[in-house]
Amino acid sequence: MGYLTTEAVENLSKHKYCSSEYSTFMNFLNRALWTPCSNFLPDWLAPNLITILSTVSIMFACFYAIGHNDLLFSATVPPDTMLIGAIGIFIYSLLDNLDGKQARRLGVSSPLGQLLDHGLDASVNALSIGLLLVQALNFHDSIMIPTLLVFMQLPCFFTFWEEYYCGIMKLQVGGLGADEFNFLSIGIMLVSYFSGTEFWDNKIFSAIPLNTLYVSVLIILFLIIGLPSFTSSVYYKTNTLKSFLLLIPPMQVYLGIYIFYFSEAYKHYALLFLIAGCALGGLLNCRLIISVTCNVEFKIFRLDTTLFFLFAIASYYYEIVNFWIAAGLCGAMTLYLFFYLYSISCEIAECLGINVLTVRKAN
Repeated sequence: MGYLTTEAVENLSKHKYCSSEYSTFMNFLNRALWTPCSNFLPDWLAPNLITILSTVSIMFACFYAIGHNDLLFSATVPPDTMLIGAIGIFIYSLLDNLDGKQARRLGVSSPLGQLLDHGLDASVNALSIGLLLVQALNFHDSIMIPTLLVFMQLPCFFTFWEEYYCGIMKLQVGGLGADEFNFLSIGIMLVSYFSGTEFWDNKIFSAIPLNTLYVSVLIILFLIIGLPSFTSSVYYKTNTLKSFLLLIPPMQVYLGIYIFYFSEAYKHYALLFLIAGCALGGLLNCRLIISVTCNVEFKIFRLDTTLFFLFAIASYYYEIVNFWIAAGLCGAMTLYLFFYLYSISCEIAECLGINVLTVRKAN
């Protein structure tokens, strides 16, 4: 056995996914869009394949936009990238909600589907949408770029962290969840398409640019609504501050991203450092999902996050990074994420006796 211990395999088969109620907006989408569309899905279409297709759609839109920019986000991308981005986010959001409906309709719901669905959302998909928004909001050399990307992933970790201790995954907090954010992102992409990305440089009261205001509002909402909800639930359940030690690994990663931002190397290879850090942050989210579904301990002190943090510090104080090192770090972290997802998915499928991308039982 690879990643999963004997105890993890036993717990995996017993795991039951439990989530909170939909928000008002999600209920509307469920009635008007998701349920009608789910009726057209053929029985041979595996839920996990729908999940993969949703990721492919948003990755394509992201790659198309990045292909018109550079490593420093210094270029202004053409309008069609924004339209493709809006379409990509819509397709992703739709398919992301159809995979679960298909799984329940066919009776093939499993922890594997939970990992692929939530794991890809909290890693690849969050990064892809974040990179699209960075370009749509016309951020160039701004600290808002790493800030936006960090706050695309960090709420995911807090969601899984709460589920790890409380057993329930919150789909929304205060009526706000992923789908509200996705449609807001679509709106931003469309505004950038029709009005140009320079629209977001306009200032409110001649003081705050609209793009900075948007990210600031996201942070404030998370701090006053999301963070208190997550932390109070965990503390009430555990009645100990020890549970908060699980926040050390993501803090290492995201602090590392900010340290990279202030380094000399970031001024040349920004995109590479951001992808590397967010890939590692996404991997942490996936590992925490496995800890939830297998009811096993999530390791607090991790070699990968510690090395990333130390490397960020070293790059800040010493000029040790060139293009090949930055590209190697980006490639290594990306492969690390995808290799883990592939390996653990195959392992879970083998343990449960199912196929990853078909609805048939494994032989």
